Formats: sequence, structure tokens, C-alpha cells
Amino acid sequence: MRFRLLGPLEVTQGVSPLPIRAGRQRAVLAALLVDANRMVPLDVLVARVWDGDPPGRTALHNLIMRLRQTLGATVIRTRSDGYLIEVAETDLDLRHFDALVQRAKAATDPGRVSALLTEALALWRGEPLADVPSERLRREVVPGLLERKLAATEQRVEADLALGRHHDLVAELRELTDRHPLREHFWGQLMLALDGSGRQAEALECYRRVAKVLAEELGIDPGPALREVRQRILTGPAPLPTSDAQVPRQLPRRTPHFVGRAAELAALTRFRGLTGETVVISAINGGGGIGKTTLAVHWAHESRAEFPDGQLYVNLRGFDGKSEPMDPAEAVRGFLDAFAVPPDRIPAGLDAQAALYRGLLADRRVLVVLDNARDADQVRPLLPASPTCLVLVTSRAQLTGLVAREGARPIPLDLLSTAEATDLLTHHLGRDRVAAEPEAVAELVDRCAHLPLAVALMAARAAVNPRLGLRALADDLRDERTRLDALDSDDPANGTRAVFSYSYRRLSPPAARLFRLLGTAPGPDISFAAAASLAGLSAAEVRPVLEELVTARLVGQPTPTRLALHDLLRAYAAEQHDDERHDATRRLLDHYLHTALAACARLYPHRIPLTPADPAPGTTPEEVAGPDQALAWYGAEHHVLPAAVDLAAATGFDRHAHRLAWSLASYLNQFGHHHEWARTQRVAISAAERVGDDDSRAEAHISLGQACGRAGDFTRAHAELSTALTLYLRLGNAAGQAAAHGSLAWACRFLDRHEDYLEHSLRSAELYRITGRKEGECRALNAIAFYYIDLGDYERSLVHGHQALAIAEEVGDLDSEANLRDTVGVAYHRLGDHVRAVEHLRRAASLCVEHCSHDDQVTIFGSLGDALHASGDPAEARQAWQRALDLAKNLPGADVDQLRAKLRGS
Repeated sequence: MRFRLLGPLEVTQGVSPLPIRAGRQRAVLAALLVDANRMVPLDVLVARVWDGDPPGRTALHNLIMRLRQTLGATVIRTRSDGYLIEVAETDLDLRHFDALVQRAKAATDPGRVSALLTEALALWRGEPLADVPSERLRREVVPGLLERKLAATEQRVEADLALGRHHDLVAELRELTDRHPLREHFWGQLMLALDGSGRQAEALECYRRVAKVLAEELGIDPGPALREVRQRILTGPAPLPTSDAQVPRQLPRRTPHFVGRAAELAALTRFRGLTGETVVISAINGGGGIGKTTLAVHWAHESRAEFPDGQLYVNLRGFDGKSEPMDPAEAVRGFLDAFAVPPDRIPAGLDAQAALYRGLLADRRVLVVLDNARDADQVRPLLPASPTCLVLVTSRAQLTGLVAREGARPIPLDLLSTAEATDLLTHHLGRDRVAAEPEAVAELVDRCAHLPLAVALMAARAAVNPRLGLRALADDLRDERTRLDALDSDDPANGTRAVFSYSYRRLSPPAARLFRLLGTAPGPDISFAAAASLAGLSAAEVRPVLEELVTARLVGQPTPTRLALHDLLRAYAAEQHDDERHDATRRLLDHYLHTALAACARLYPHRIPLTPADPAPGTTPEEVAGPDQALAWYGAEHHVLPAAVDLAAATGFDRHAHRLAWSLASYLNQFGHHHEWARTQRVAISAAERVGDDDSRAEAHISLGQACGRAGDFTRAHAELSTALTLYLRLGNAAGQAAAHGSLAWACRFLDRHEDYLEHSLRSAELYRITGRKEGECRALNAIAFYYIDLGDYERSLVHGHQALAIAEEVGDLDSEANLRDTVGVAYHRLGDHVRAVEHLRRAASLCVEHCSHDDQVTIFGSLGDALHASGDPAEARQAWQRALDLAKNLPGADVDQLRAKLRGS
């Protein structure tokens, strides 16, 4: 998990953002992170978060608890007088920045200093804590952070001046002096940069300007350091520019539309500053169309001045649809020709020619760009021996052999961020055209999978057709089956299909087979375990195959146990014909279904389990040892499982579709995913209709009705539940009728149909009693108890409530117990017995966090707040209401206005 403070607050887990939307939570997290790995006292935390209007400490504890739910229980540690957040150096940009600055201060080589500080400053993304609502942090912390950045900038410029980069610094220093006109150090550095570029008159004019600024603003003269710089310029000779020797300059033209890649550019610059006894090799790796060559050529042009003895470039054609990979001998001969070595001096044989090549580069400062390498063996003969040279390699392969033997520094490239992809479109089309259609731009970027090649191809189409709207382009990419057609190029070798094919054709047969099958996999990613079932292999057998796909950069690996294909590669994989796709789909769906049913049984033991057919041969469902593992599995897969429901329905596995939807329902309900819950149940209903399974169809109608009610649409809920009851009556299924009556009672209560509410509740309780379903009976009795609360007959409500509570405790149904204690607590509250009310509602609150849906938690914490307020404890009442409000904000149909009114009035 990584945290970023040097700009807007960001938290990421792997490549996925973890949004912290609540302002107070962001403030607490930022207040801990600015003192990471040090205990922050409670009073300091409260002051930083509330700034002059501190609440009780319980409010802070609640915020910490919610942060732990998002970040994990062990990230924030409790100490006797405060809290501490434990973060590794590289997992917090502020700590990483400080560490790089300290290493730069300890370094003596200017190149090393410059590289370290360039990397450090690349971590900054804007004003720190820009979106954190804490004036205290902005007053007390942000100025110090900005000063550390400026000091690091000054130190980096000093190193660059020592390296003779005077010309490159002028524009940057002019901007710095404009932004910080009273900072004399930047003025002195600008004067030195101008002087070192042979522009002494401008340097002295700078001195006159800063002297005037200081006199007008502060009434003082320039300090001694600035006066000394002026004197050096007046008395000392300016360094002469280096003459331009006749050296090879083979770099291809760089793209005029380069965007982003700040971290990778900083890393390359840092590696450039390394010194030692061996040549520095940087290996840029990434999938096809990711922008490896663009990055390498751009950085090479930016760094030409550091390599005055030449820049060599060769396309090794390692992944090329038109030609075979280049023989290293051909590349070496090309480099010798670049240095104008006479033919009669060139020996025969690769080894002898490579030795001559290394001798030519000895003690010269030469940049060697080896583009599109196939593997390490193709690269090795082209490596110079002199540490004064730098080699930049690009490849779709990860070149692990080059990293292990030659010490290459790997630089993996990922997809563009949304902002970077939008910038790329803007570079091609202009700001006005992009800004005019923001929704179309966002869709276009997403459907291009953030792949630079795809974005550039669509930008080119728009550029040559100025009247073509970006909405039309985005619509061209809507259909996944034809998306790659829209991303073809006039140059057949540079369309997306062609670029992907160069990697696919080099796979071994087992890896190519699995890649084709992955085109079937639903969802944004897939676990190693599910991939093993998809392929019909054991975990041990599938691992080397997956590693080959990762190495070929045809799949990503966002976590150690999961793989991801971006949408365009998924579409390409799906296009490749495979006769066993149907059987593989069955294995994958069996994997998800059997694991989901096991997880459901662990988390929701009071649901009557389904018993599916045995999984297909080759399927290995995952073991789910307990509730914690079940929750973790659902958390990892809950974006995949709804897509698996769709896949099952689309490929004729209708029973899988219904059962997968059933196994998801309780989890989606508990965590408030009402829209996804309803959508998957609609798919399940259609699937059950196709196979003529009215029992499953009725069950799905009940689940859909509950999802609609949770989303606030009780009219639709009543219609779906009535359909379910009709089906169960026709089938003679008493248990199903009991469930339908119970859910109809709930819907009728919110539709103000109170007589129907009681009638359905009584009938539900009777049918549950007849069928021996105690869990259902206690829920029906709870509904009856709440009916009498609505009626004002609290004593009678307590009779039914305590009867139901006894059943819930007997069967160990903690979800029902929490809801029943809420009912009983509300009845005592209405009777004026606030002591008993608070007792039951505290117990309900402690149970509901782990066992109830977010909707039920809102109800229970709201009831607890009411009872606490009535008992004379307004501070705790506010905390309970605030907890309810925080949950309700993310739930459709929740009465947030009533909770806000209670908080305002308390």
C-alpha cells in the first residue's frame, strides 16, 4: 500500500486507488502521515483535524476505525496517548523524498547528486495536502514541506551547474526567479547559468533586476553571496562552449506528442548519474504499444549533451512482423560504420568486431540505444565495456538475464493514467477540441484501455477529420467484438492487432493456449487459482505458463496472485480460435461457483445451502477455511463475480448464472451494492426462465425485490415479491411462500399498507413454524414486533420481540439478533425506559458492524443515537448519528436529511 502527500492525498493498493472520500478521514490520515512512524498524540491529532472546534475523542476513534476498515487493521497502530501509522520508506512519497535528499547530501559526485534530487523532485505532483480539509496542517506543515522542496531544487541546480549544464538550466531558473523573486540563491544560480552559456551581459542584467526588487520590496541590498557571484562574472573569464566534434548522432526523430512518464524519466536520469566500474544499462520493458521506444528516444534527445562523443541507435527488430530479429553481427557492423572505421580495418567474425567496437568506445562518453530487443543474448555483444558509456535497451521481454548478469536496471512501463492519455489527445487535437467533449474523451480513453498506441491512433483519426466528433470516435469503440477494427492503422504493421501478434506468435504452445482462454475470463482480472481451473492445470503446472505470459508482457500482474489483461488484449485473445473454449468456460464457472458457495456458507451460515453438481474435471475450487478468508475472497472477487454471472448466461450455462447470483446476494446486500445485486438477479431470472426452473426463478424474484427495496423502490419491490409468491403458491412450496410473505411484509411497511404488513408477517411466521425454519420465524416475529411499534402498542411489541430474540440466540443468528435488539431497544425507548433501550441498542451496534448490511447499520446507529440523546448523553448520541450519516451517504434512499437535522439540533 502506497501513500502520496506531495500533491493531492492519494492511497493505492498495487495499481488500484483506495478512495478516502470523507474529508475528516482524509485529514486524520494526512495528520498521521506527516509524522509517519512517530506516535502522534491525541490532542495534536484532534487539533489538526478540527482546528479550534474539537469534539470528544470518540469521534476521532470512529474516524480511525473507518480508516482501518479501508486500509487494513494493522496500518494504524494504537498507542497509550495517540496513534501511529507505520509506512515503509518507499511507500510514502514524503519519506521517499526525504531519504533521497539525505542520500544526495551524502554524495560527492555531482552526477549522483543531480540524479538523486531529480528523482526526489519528480515525486511532487502539486501543492501538498491540496485536498485535505485542515487549515492547521496548511498553516503549520505545508510551508515547511514547500521549503524542503525549494532547498532540494537549489541543491539539484548546484549539481547541474557543476556538471556544466548551464544552457539547460536557464529557462528553469528564469521561471524559479519569477515565482520566488526574493530568493537570492536562485538569482545567483541564474547568473552563473547565463555566464556559463556565454551570456555575461544578461547575467549582469539579472543582478540589476534583483537589486531593484530587493530595494523596492524590502529596502535592502543584495547579500554577500550574490555580490560575490557578480564579482566573479566581472573579473573571471566565462567558460567557452564545447566545440561540436564530428561524432555519430543516430537518434531517430522524437515524437512531438510526448506526455507523462515523469517517474520513468527521473529514474533514467538517476541511473545516468551513477558512477562505477561497469557500464550502466537501463532496460525499459513493457507490452506492445506501451510507448517504450517513444520514452527511450525522448530521454536520449534530452540527454544528448551528456554524451558528447556520440549517440548510437539500432532497431534490433526483436518483435517485428516484417523482418526477422537482427543478427548482433549486423548491428555491430553498423556501429563500426557509424564511427567511419575503414573496411580494411574491420576483422572477420562477430567476436573480433565486438572487441573492436568496445575498444572504440573505451573512455568515450557515448549513449547506445538498443531498441526492440528480443532477448539478453541479442543485446550482450552490443554492450560497451567502458563505464563512461550508458546503454538504453527497450524490449517486450523483461530481460531478467540482463538484470541478473549485467546488472541492468529494469524500468517497467505501465498504461497511461487518465490524465496522461487526455494530455496525449490534447497534444494532437488542441485543448479546445478536447475540452468541448469531456465525457466522450473519458470514454475514448477507457475504450483504448489507456494504451498509448491506441490513443494515438484514435487521435490521428480525429486530427485528419476535423469535423469528426470525439463522441463518434468513442461510439466506434463501443462494441468489443469490432473494437480492434477501429484501431487498425493505414500502416498494417502498426495497428493494434499487428503489434499484439508479434508477442503472441513467440509464445510456447501452452502459453499461447492459456492466453487464448484468458480472452474468455470475465472481470478486470483473474486469480492464479482461477486461471489454473480455466486451463485445467494444477497450481504447480500453471505457474510457469503464467510467468511466461507475464514475461512476454501480454498480461499484467497487479498483485502477486492475480493477473490482468487490458480490454484490447482481452479482445485480441478472444479473437483467436480455440476449440476447447466451451470446456474451459465450464471449468472457470465451476471454480467460481463452488468457491463462492463455500465462502457464502462460511459468512452467512443461516442461508440454506445450494448443492450444485460436481465440478468439471480439471477444476480446483479454492479452500475457504473460515469467515475471514471468505470475506477476503469475496473482497478480491466481487468485481469479477457479477461478470461471471453475465458470462454464464451468455454462454448457455444458465444454472451457473442463477447459482452464482444466489451466492453473491448476501455479500452485495451487506456492503450496499444494491445496483449490482439487482442487476445480477435480473440475469438470474432470465436464466431460470430459459431452463424452466420456477423454483429458482421465484427465489431470484425475491432477491430482486429485496434489492429494489434496499435501493428505495418499494413499489417495484412489491411487484417482484408478489410474482415470487404467485410462483411459490403454484409450486406448493411452503418455505418459499414463507420467505415471500416475509419480504412482502417489509415492502408493505414502507408503502404504508399496514394491514397487509401485519397479514403477511403473521402468515410468514406461521409457515416458517410449520416448516421448522426457526431463523425465518424469528425474522417474521421481528416484523410483527415492529408493526406494533408503528401502531404505538410498545408492550405488545416487546412480547413478540423477546420471543423472536430468544429464537435468534438459540440458533446463533447474529444478524437477526442485532436487528431484534434494535426493535426491542426502540420499543423500550418509546416507553421511556432509556436504560434498557441503550443496553439493547449498544449490543445491536456491536453486532451489526460485522454481521449486518450497511442499511441495517444505519438504522441501528440511528436508533442508538435517539436513545442516548433521550438518556441525557448528547455527545455519544452525536457520535452514533454521525456514524449512521457516514454510512447513509453512500446508500441510495437513505434519509440523510433527518440525520443531519438531528446532528444540527443536538
